[in-house]
Amino acid sequence: MDEDFVSWRAARNAVESGVSSSKDESSSSSLMSLSSSNVKSSSSVEKSSSSIVESSSSKVLSSSSVLVSSSSEILMSNSSEKSSSSLFGESSSSKSLGTMTDSRDGQTYKTVKIGVQIWMAENLNYKADSSFCHHNDESNCSNYGRFYRWATAMDSAGTWSSNGKGCGYGKACSPTYPVRGVCPSGWHLPSLTELITLFNVVEGSSTDYEDAAMFFWSSSENDSIYAYGMNMYYDFGDAYPDVHFKNFGQYVRCLKD
Repeated sequence: MDEDFVSWRAARNAVESGVSSSKDESSSSSLMSLSSSNVKSSSSVEKSSSSIVESSSSKVLSSSSVLVSSSSEILMSNSSEKSSSSLFGESSSSKSLGTMTDSRDGQTYKTVKIGVQIWMAENLNYKADSSFCHHNDESNCSNYGRFYRWATAMDSAGTWSSNGKGCGYGKACSPTYPVRGVCPSGWHLPSLTELITLFNVVEGSSTDYEDAAMFFWSSSENDSIYAYGMNMYYDFGDAYPDVHFKNFGQYVRCLKD
C-alpha cells in the first residue's frame, strides 16, 4: 500500500479520534464531524449492486448502478451535475476560475485553481476506446462526463504517452509520473499524492447541496487489482481518497502539468 496513503490515513484517524472526544463538534470540518457509521469506504460501495440515499427533501437517489459487460461488472457512480461539486467550485479554497479546450475534439471545460493546483472543474468527456456513458445514454455523457476503466484512464495502450503504458487490471505496473493518461495535452491524471494535496487544502469538504456520489481515478495503483481514486459523497459533504477496483468505470478529473 502506498506510503503516502498510509501516512494520510493514520493522520486522519488520529484527528478523527480527537474530534470525537471534543465537546464542540459543530466547529469541525464536515469530514471530521462524520461518525464512523456515516463514512463509507469505496469497497462497500463497489461491492453493492446499488446504494440508496435518502435526502433531506425526501428524494431518493441511487448513488450507483451496475452495468454488466461481457468481461466484468462496472460500477457507475451517478453524478447530479457535470461540474456540481464545490470541491472544484467557487465555495472551495479556489483562487480563480477559467477554461481550457481539448484540442482532440474541441470540447471546452471549466477549470479552477485550488491552492497551487489547477484542476478541470468538470468531468472529462473525451470519447476514448472502452469509455462509456451512464445507462449507455450519450446525453448523460454530455451532462456528466464519461466513465473510464483504470486502464483506459491510464492510456494503457500508449496512444498519447508511454508513461502509463501497460497499466491495467490484473497486472502491477510502474508508471512514470506525471501520467497524462486519457487527459488532454498539458494535463495529467492526478497521482495519489496530488489527491492528498487537494484533500488537505479543502479539508475533506465535498459540497453542501447534492444527494449523490462521485468517484474519480488517480494514476496510483494499490496492487494489480485496485487503484486509488477520490470519493466524493454529496449527501454527507465528505471527500477522501480510497482504493477502487480497476475494472470499475469512474470519472476522470485532469490536473494541469
